[in-house]
Order: sequence, then C-alpha cells, then structure tokens
Amino acid sequence: MGVVMVTSNCPVLDHLRPMVRFHLPFASGHETVYRAVSMYLVEQYFRMKEGGTPDWELEEFAKTYQNVFQVNKKMRERLQCASERYRDANTNAVIYLASLGQQMEMDLEVIDHSLEELRYLFVR
Repeated sequence: MGVVMVTSNCPVLDHLRPMVRFHLPFASGHETVYRAVSMYLVEQYFRMKEGGTPDWELEEFAKTYQNVFQVNKKMRERLQCASERYRDANTNAVIYLASLGQQMEMDLEVIDHSLEELRYLFVR
C-alpha cells in the first residue's frame, strides 16, 4: 500500500519517492528512522550541489512527516467509506503506514533522541 501511495504523484508523498527503490517491508521503527533521515540528508546534499540551501538541521524534516501523517489519516478515512468487503485489510494497511508516519511526526528533540539511539552504529 505504501509503495502505491508514494508513487501516485501525490505532492506530499512525493517527498518519499526515493525510498521506494530501497523499500523494506515490515521495517522496524529504527530502520524507518534511519532510512528516512538518510534519504532526507542525501536530498539536502543534492540541493546544496545544485546551489540551493540545504537543511542540515532537519528543520523541514518533521514538517514533511506531519504532512505525510495527514495524508495517511485522510486515506484511511476514504478507504473506510469506499470499502465494505475488505475494510479491515485496506484500513489496517493505511493505519500501519500512519503509525510509521506518526513515529516521524515529531519535533527536532524527538528526532535527535531517535538518532542518538543509532549512534552506536557509528562509534569505532
């Protein structure tokens, strides 16, 4: 469901399109944070290379995921109205995506905490 939604040309979900190529079904919370932040920082690198102003402090990152959470919420509502027979399967898929998005719907303090939990991966 997530791959379909991200590749649907939705202007909000389009920010997540690069993650489709490296999709991890059943990703853990740590994997999701790692992939999302990594993708965002690669995007900032290319923005800088093209003469733009990169967001190395991740200030826009949380706003992006707040918008993703809203799209997932509205999609769940639409699926509930449109789907009678397979209501549970459809809405459960979007609820799962919304919960992952909700993990990312946070302020910078929470993002920093989530990243600190991954610091051990980089200690040599």
